[in-house]
Amino acid sequence: MSYVPDSGDIVWITFNPQAGHEQAGHRPALVLSPKSYNEKVGLALFYP
Repeated sequence: MSYVPDSGDIVWITFNPQAGHEQAGHRPALVLSPKSYNEKVGLALFYP
């Protein structure tokens, strides 16, 4: 079983490659979408 993030979780994401002036590297991100959505769709919405 794999981890499914829930709304409000803080996760680490690798932002590579980047374009323009975006920050690259390993950065924390806030999960915006609820766990039920993330499980059903297989995607999650994050706020870096």
